Amino acid sequence: MDLIRLETGLHYEIEHQNMSHGYKNSTTGKWAGLIAELIEERADLVVGGLTITAEREKVVDFTAPFMNIGIGILLRKPDRRSSTAWKLVLLPFSAEVWLYTAAAFLATAVTIALLTRITSRTQDKLDRQTRTPRSVRLAKGLLCFFSLVVVIFYTASLGSFLSADQTDGFVLPIDSAEDLSKQTQIKYGCYQGGATYSFFKNSVIPIYKQMWHAMNQDSTNFVVRGQHGVERVLEGQYAYLMESPSLEYAVNRDCRLMQVGGLLDAKNFGIATQQG
Repeated sequence: MDLIRLETGLHYEIEHQNMSHGYKNSTTGKWAGLIAELIEERADLVVGGLTITAEREKVVDFTAPFMNIGIGILLRKPDRRSSTAWKLVLLPFSAEVWLYTAAAFLATAVTIALLTRITSRTQDKLDRQTRTPRSVRLAKGLLCFFSLVVVIFYTASLGSFLSADQTDGFVLPIDSAEDLSKQTQIKYGCYQGGATYSFFKNSVIPIYKQMWHAMNQDSTNFVVRGQHGVERVLEGQYAYLMESPSLEYAVNRDCRLMQVGGLLDAKNFGIATQQG
């Protein structure tokens, strides 16, 4: 920056502002944060992680985008103790599937026992010792075929589960925004007044509308500084919805953190200037 000043003769002053990026008050219609600094001509440029949105472009100008980003989910890695062996064995099938499988095996075993008992009464002693009744052989064959099918599906599900839902030995409780919206144990939120905040507030997609409703029920779900969101994630039972560059930075700096699922949208960072 000093080299630019020397070569161009441009005089500038850099101020570090600890405030929101900028959002419009729905009641008063006035802007707050860094966008307000530009509108009220207290700043000429805003440089940082400022997202280009249609609403902001109505009151300020943006340069060409310098980074493509999206919204991701930051979560703390589950405790290794929660990934016990029996959970790994049972999780590939739902509780209903395990119940139906056990019931099927039990019903088949009872059927074989009854058929053996009934047919044994109709055969003489020699025949009973040298030949198994056809109905019993058929029942046993069906049981073997059913067992083979269950083993094949279980093996395939277990392999898919271990590759998709496990990271560094940890079983993930949340794998997408949809998973997050369907549970209440883990709270989630975002940076108050930022582009992520506006994205959920104005979204017409049912899942994101549901997530906004859940976040808006408690004002403590929102944070006024991005670092506060990361700290809450580290405390546990909280997921932070944040823009991908900051998310990747946090994950790379702390091995206790991870990103789950893909990006929820696509947008850009740009440098904001006064209009005109």
